[in-house]
Amino acid sequence: MLKLISYTKLEKEVSTMIKTSRFEHSLRVKDTAVELAKMYSPTNIEASAYVGIFHDAYRYLSGEECLEICQKAKLEICAEE
Repeated sequence: MLKLISYTKLEKEVSTMIKTSRFEHSLRVKDTAVELAKMYSPTNIEASAYVGIFHDAYRYLSGEECLEICQKAKLEICAEE
């Protein structure tokens, strides 16, 4: 089973990866995602918080850097990506 890091740790990590303005945006996205989950998918509230805060974490990486991360994680990559 996949082990998640704590939300607090993820938030701290993401705050060091992106610009302050982008991080503030991610916090707002997280809040919106949580509110939507409360209305439409109450069993996914925690996951929505994780996705909301994490969605721009790798925004400033080059395509090559993203590809390298995917390869290290052994993710399948299609030609379009």
